[in-house]
Amino acid sequence: MTQERKIPDPETRRRSIERLRESNRQLELFTLALDELIATVETDIRRQRRVILERKHHLARLSSEAGTTQNLYGCSDRAGNCY
Repeated sequence: MTQERKIPDPETRRRSIERLRESNRQLELFTLALDELIATVETDIRRQRRVILERKHHLARLSSEAGTTQNLYGCSDRAGNCY
């Protein structure tokens, strides 16, 4: 009932190995592209975080100088409404 496996001829093995190598190259290129995308997104997230923190720091300093409290958008209204 069990079927014996045949060893492929040298040409078939060579083609299979070449296809596997090409697949490996494509996967490596894809992985590098994903790594670059991830690095770009992480850089953007850090930049956004820095901008938010700088804005909060700036608003806190302005609020302490003016004696009022302001939200992230520079509004003193708790609901975030700017008049």
